[in-house]
Amino acid sequence: MDADGPEGTWLKRLEQLLSEGAAPRVRAMIVEGSRLDPTVLMRLQSVHNYTVLRLDEHDERRSITRQGWDAYSPSGTFARLDRFRDEHVSPDRARCKYSPPRVHGMVPVGDNVSRFELEDEWFGVRAMRHVFRVKPGMTAQGWTTILQPVIRCSYPGQYVLTLDTEDQLLPAMKPMAAGASGSPERWHAAHDA
Repeated sequence: MDADGPEGTWLKRLEQLLSEGAAPRVRAMIVEGSRLDPTVLMRLQSVHNYTVLRLDEHDERRSITRQGWDAYSPSGTFARLDRFRDEHVSPDRARCKYSPPRVHGMVPVGDNVSRFELEDEWFGVRAMRHVFRVKPGMTAQGWTTILQPVIRCSYPGQYVLTLDTEDQLLPAMKPMAAGASGSPERWHAAHDA
């Protein structure tokens, strides 16, 4: 869903239809976060069991290079995102045209909990190199913070809502292929631990 405005209304109606049993289960969807209602996202996550991933488009806190590293971290590393936490306080609290509607007076970071505590970084989820998983059990206040653009008044977030579980999205290590026991990497992993 990406129509620059009505996504919030559409998602609200979809959640109502799911609650009434009037809509087939939607296995996965991608939604642009224009004016989404935090209570609707909370219900999709907690009542309808959607795992929610926020795509890193328009996040700008990481820049994954073609070689697979973060261009903003020291060479060859992925530095902690919260290293510039203090500099994010003002933008995290700002509202902009893409912010969710004021639900019961809630504003971004209204409970002094930043998005650093509300999301996990995930790498290698299927064909996506880097995403943010919205932690399960999010409150409406938490969703109000998550739905705020990461960079002050930049574009809204883009979300994947899926019925796939964490185990399905991040499967366990696959069994070693024939001949893999001879690799130096495997030998060191087994003996250096």
